[in-house]
Amino acid sequence: MVLFDGWIEGRILKITENELAYTWKPSSWPQDVAASDVYFCLSAEGRGTRIVLEHTRFPNSKEMESHKYGWSEEFFKLIEEYLQR
Repeated sequence: MVLFDGWIEGRILKITENELAYTWKPSSWPQDVAASDVYFCLSAEGRGTRIVLEHTRFPNSKEMESHKYGWSEEFFKLIEEYLQR
């Protein structure tokens, strides 16, 4: 799979009704660096849905912190804003 105009490449590892797992490698990472892994699990919680996200196997702590911000501010925050409309 290719996302964000080629910035991310990866492959789907698992898809079920409640789970999604895939590899994630930005084009800015060196060729010899392995892709990281992203895992989502959805479960019913009260009247809503609980989302568990695990993003692992970063090449260094700088990338981990950058992606932590990205998931929080560029992904979940936008979903929350959309759902509050």
